[in-house]
Amino acid sequence: MQTPQQTAEARLVGQTVLIRDNMAGVYVGTLAAIDVTAGSAVLTDSRQIWSWQGAAATPGIAARGIQHAG
Repeated sequence: MQTPQQTAEARLVGQTVLIRDNMAGVYVGTLAAIDVTAGSAVLTDSRQIWSWQGAAATPGIAARGIQHAG
């Protein structure tokens, strides 16, 4: 039987997620696998976010997205 944490993690697989690492930066991509115990996640079709507008911090990106200069 899965714990509530494992159930929540399983629901995120296949979803577009925003991941912030304290040393590697901020990434957005499709979650392929997650292991919270090991502190690891595998993303596909991912991109590193270097800068953004329209959000003061990463929670703002997650809530509202980013604006692209066009």
